[in-house]
Amino acid sequence: MQINWQDAAAIWPNAPMVVSETIDGEAIIMHHGNGHYFDARGTGGLIWQAVEAGWSMSAIAARLATATGIDGAQAMASVGIFLTELAAQDLVRAGNGPALALDAAPAMDFAPPTFDVHADLADMLLLDPVHDVDEGGWPQPRAVEVAD
Repeated sequence: MQINWQDAAAIWPNAPMVVSETIDGEAIIMHHGNGHYFDARGTGGLIWQAVEAGWSMSAIAARLATATGIDGAQAMASVGIFLTELAAQDLVRAGNGPALALDAAPAMDFAPPTFDVHADLADMLLLDPVHDVDEGGWPQPRAVEVAD
């Protein structure tokens, strides 16, 4: 299903399956469902920060345009393509809720936003028993239902 990102009041990481951390402008994103992790640098990291804050597509595009000096139409197109790529990896979802404030984005040269997919450690990451817990967290294992 194709999401019309322009209609979304807010765009969020697909929690709780997706967790991330942004360090020095690089977003490191992990999908707990498949064990893949991703990194987004430059304009991709800048966009991911706004996704973490629950911004709308138009607000994200305005942030990109201000930081890079590109026009609004190019920013909207770039953000739309990037969000579609993130959605294809099950990393983002449309939602509601108030957006969180962010500091002004640093000035940077424009390059189309991208991210790298890393699946090399997926088997190891999925072996982690933390993934098999209930809402109480580790070390409480998820109850196993036995079929009659």
